[in-house]
Amino acid sequence: MNRILVVDDEKEIRELFREVLENRGYEVLICESGDEAIKTIESTAIFAAFVDIRMPGTDGIETLRQMKAVRPETHVVMITGYTRDEAVNEALRLGCFVCMMKPFKLRDILGVLDVLEADMDQAAQAA
Repeated sequence: MNRILVVDDEKEIRELFREVLENRGYEVLICESGDEAIKTIESTAIFAAFVDIRMPGTDGIETLRQMKAVRPETHVVMITGYTRDEAVNEALRLGCFVCMMKPFKLRDILGVLDVLEADMDQAAQAA
């Protein structure tokens, strides 16, 4: 399964991830809100999701909580611009794979992808 979901209210972030992920061979699904992401993951299996913590409406923490309830196997990477944020601690407690701090560079995204892919390879070998 090589499908990744990107959830962010900022168009520039969504497009950056789309370009990077598609260049790595992933099918990329894009959502502008937590509500849209929850509906997507209820109907579509995905390998990983990049989710912004702070979004209008359903925030990233609630999105993470609901994603894990529906598809606990999904790797969720939280994105935040706030280094001192209780939401980061909550996201880690709820089972996010890792938190990425904004602003990030291309190499940061690629580094997280490398770790995700290594984890996917380990899971496949164990099965």
